[in-house]
Amino acid sequence: MLHTLSPSMSLFEATLLMTLIPRASMATAGNILGGKPSTDPNGNDERSDTCMFTDAQPTPYWQVDLQGYYDVHNITLETFWGAWGWKTQSVKIQTYFSNPDQCPSGVGFLYGTTPADTGESQTHVFHATSTHPVRYIRLVATTQPDLALKEALAMGVRTTRGTVSKFSANKGKKLQTTMASITTYSANGCGIQCHMTQSCLAFSFNPSLTTDNCFLSDCPSTNDETGWITRILDPGSY
Repeated sequence: MLHTLSPSMSLFEATLLMTLIPRASMATAGNILGGKPSTDPNGNDERSDTCMFTDAQPTPYWQVDLQGYYDVHNITLETFWGAWGWKTQSVKIQTYFSNPDQCPSGVGFLYGTTPADTGESQTHVFHATSTHPVRYIRLVATTQPDLALKEALAMGVRTTRGTVSKFSANKGKKLQTTMASITTYSANGCGIQCHMTQSCLAFSFNPSLTTDNCFLSDCPSTNDETGWITRILDPGSY
């Protein structure tokens, strides 16, 4: 259930959470990377249905924005031929709720790691170890100065928020960035607004304010600020 501040959630509010947004997803999984925007550490943009390589740099990575939240069933990586094949060795596959470049405290998950002896013209398939919906997929090179990949596929289904959202409380904290500033009558009302906003992953509420007392954000990073309480979404309850 939605964790709340006093006063307790009314029956109307609880019913609203249970009925407004039923969980839904596509019945058939498909490749969710095709045509989605992707970036490397230098900010170079490309479409993710092409081969990928980065320049030499301290921490090379390649990241795809799925532009929505997905249950990712499996991820397949195909390496290049020849000398480029080794550039996919010991690559971490990480998935995130929020863009880690913009949200340092964003929730991330390690999906898998390619073998240290990965070579040319190989295919590696990784299967989901959790069912948390995610928006970003990032490949990070850990043992070489650059990263190269012939092709990446991710199979999954688009998902919407479930019927119940759970949030953990952080007193004396306020969100660093907001995507909406609104006025609500209680923390319950602020939480409901976050629940109904698909991209909202955290909210801040200040009971001493009568206007602009509710902030919604897709990034759970916070600053210390008296009078505010921030509640951060439990990934398993999205």
